[in-house]
Amino acid sequence: MSMKKRAFTLGEVLIALSVVALVAVLTIPALLGDIAAKHRMAKLTNDVANLDYAIQTYMRENHLSSFSSSEGSTHFNQFKYREYLDTKESDKNKTDYNGKYKKLNGGDADFTTEAGWSENSDSNVRVLSNGTTLFRRYTSDYSEVFIDVNGTDPPNVYGLDAFIARVYYKNVTDDGKILVRAGTVTGYPQGKEPAGDLKTLCENGDATACYTWAERHNFAYNYLDPE
Repeated sequence: MSMKKRAFTLGEVLIALSVVALVAVLTIPALLGDIAAKHRMAKLTNDVANLDYAIQTYMRENHLSSFSSSEGSTHFNQFKYREYLDTKESDKNKTDYNGKYKKLNGGDADFTTEAGWSENSDSNVRVLSNGTTLFRRYTSDYSEVFIDVNGTDPPNVYGLDAFIARVYYKNVTDDGKILVRAGTVTGYPQGKEPAGDLKTLCENGDATACYTWAERHNFAYNYLDPE
């Protein structure tokens, strides 16, 4: 017995195409967002490795193991280790970043208005060869490093492409246990975080909380909402 093959009608084809288009509309933006997030976190991982290498090499070659507050200012806050960073020439300075940043919750977050961040000079602002920009700020116990993995390019949001890490001058200890070694790029030491949930702090504009949360999730692209 012969059986006739039934062809799809034009209406059925159009319905199928509409379903495919709807699925694409719903999934492609998320896929592109994931790709962008993976790229940013991969850059952050490489930037931290670059920083760690530069600092540890500088310390080793200068026979340094820890620092007083004044020594930390001299060695870290003038980017004395910059010769070991993979940098490129750039005319970027702090004014290029004024008013560009947002918090994850949508509020404004402009680190350039906060006291202490490096001014416009080659020794204080570094642009890595991959486009990441670094600024520094001095405190008595550690140097803060503002890391923007996209430079002046968007999204310019704390926790997405902008983070603040720390470099402590001395080992950070708790009951004799070393939590963080001097010269290591890190976030808040375990057990010494500010009050509150790190993710919430990050969403509210604490860029160090963002870095810490990312670090503790191994810089996973979905560190804000791990599965």
